[in-house]
Amino acid sequence: MAVWLRHDSPPPVPHDYDRRLSEATGEWAERFRTLDGLSAANRPEPPHHRLAFLAVHPERHDQGLGTALPHYQHARLGGRPAYLEAGDPRNRDLYARHGYQALEPYAPPDGALLRPMWRPGSP
Repeated sequence: MAVWLRHDSPPPVPHDYDRRLSEATGEWAERFRTLDGLSAANRPEPPHHRLAFLAVHPERHDQGLGTALPHYQHARLGGRPAYLEAGDPRNRDLYARHGYQALEPYAPPDGALLRPMWRPGSP
């Protein structure tokens, strides 16, 4: 499964976001707010499509699905740029094979390193 979001302008804040976030994340709500802020601050400005989430069921690992999902979406983008944040070096290497270029990594306080990556558009 892959979730792509279109970014032509800053996304609107969902209705009643703070309350809903607090209910969903409990005592960790402030950490999620910090992550939201860091993600927004590190996201490129030009319009792009963002890969927000990609997952392959463990029973389907190593069958090429992690490669097929981005490949399919890139064909649909019509040359528009794309952005993502890789959570580990293995994923970073996978996306590099798809034409993504590493940007400056960042991490929330006491959190895991995130590796932003940009795939330039093509004519």
